[in-house]
Amino acid sequence: MKPKITKTKLYIVGPVKVPKGMNKVQLKMGLNVEKEHTKNVKIARKIAIDHILEDPKYYTKLKTLKL
Repeated sequence: MKPKITKTKLYIVGPVKVPKGMNKVQLKMGLNVEKEHTKNVKIARKIAIDHILEDPKYYTKLKTLKL
């Protein structure tokens, strides 16, 4: 028997800390992009930080691709 799939909610507990040395320009670009998808600034910041940690120039590349 398959388990029942239900909707889950994303919870972020406490402040989302910006890692030391993170490029503030990339973070600002990231917040602007991610706020198009969510009204929650904490979630937008967390997503932006995750993308920047994967690729420090993520949002510059995204802008270049005009996506």
